[in-house]
Amino acid sequence: WACNVNSEGRDDYNPVVTQCKQIYADFFGGCPDRLLPRRPSVILGKAMTIDERFERIEHVTAGLAEDRRKDREEFRGLWRDTQRQLDQLAGRVDTIATHLDSFIQETAARDGETDRRFRETDARIAALVSAMGEFIASQTRK
Repeated sequence: WACNVNSEGRDDYNPVVTQCKQIYADFFGGCPDRLLPRRPSVILGKAMTIDERFERIEHVTAGLAEDRRKDREEFRGLWRDTQRQLDQLAGRVDTIATHLDSFIQETAARDGETDRRFRETDARIAALVSAMGEFIASQTRK
C-alpha cells in the first residue's frame, strides 16, 4: 500500500491517520484516497479528501485540547482561590471559637460569683426577716 507511507508502512507525520488508512486499505483492498471520490463536506460545503478530513479533525481536536488546557488552568486558579478563602474562613472560625471559649469561661466565673452573692443576700434577708420577727414579737409582749 503506497499512499503517503514510509518504508515501514507508516505515515511519517501522523500515526493515527496511518492506522485509519491501513484499516481502510486492509478492508477495501486499496488506498482510501484512490478508492473514494471527493465528497462535499456538510460543514465546509466543499469537496474534501480523507486526508483533508483527517487534517480538519486534527485541527479541531487540537483546538479542543487547547480549550481543555485553558479550562484546566482556570479551574486550578479557581480551586486555589477557593482553598485560600476556605483557609481564611477557617482562621476566622478558629479566632471566633477562641473568643467564644474565653467568653464562656468568663461568663461561668461571673455566674458563679453572682450565685454566691445571691446566696449571701438570701442569707442576709433571711436573717433580717428573722430579726424583724423577733423584734416585733418582743414589742408585742411588752
